[in-house]
Amino acid sequence: MKVIFLIMFMISFTASASLCDENDNIIISCKLNNGKFVSVCEKNNKITYKYGTNDHIEMKFDSTKKNRIKYQDTKYPAGGNTRIYFNKGSFTYYVFNYSTMYRENGITVGSAESNGVAVYRGNDIKFRQNCDTDVLIDYSLLNKMEKTEFNLNINLIDSDNQ
Repeated sequence: MKVIFLIMFMISFTASASLCDENDNIIISCKLNNGKFVSVCEKNNKITYKYGTNDHIEMKFDSTKKNRIKYQDTKYPAGGNTRIYFNKGSFTYYVFNYSTMYRENGITVGSAESNGVAVYRGNDIKFRQNCDTDVLIDYSLLNKMEKTEFNLNINLIDSDNQ
């Protein structure tokens, strides 16, 4: 009985924490500070970006051969920085996950985390929202997308919410 309850809870939690369909794999998803969700989903090697609420998807983008959803990923000794992104017109949409721990003499003395969604036009940020909840992320699914070089010109970590 406890196992059934746990399974039902996990299904309920996953469904409420993501805009992905029931049979989709969640690559990354979180609830944002504005009450909306951002989710990147995979099903049968098809990658889809969704932004909005369970009742109303405001933005949906399907990766195509011509315009793919890609990722950038770099690992640090005590963390990493992952960005999933795509271009639509003159805008670039990013879903990002950054975390690091600070250590002194081998002891963790602090940490930093920044997760959310941002929209840029060139190097100018037009929209940004941080995650309000824990981020669901499956790093094993990143290989379903094309990996590109890390773009150091775009700083998603230190930007203020807009």
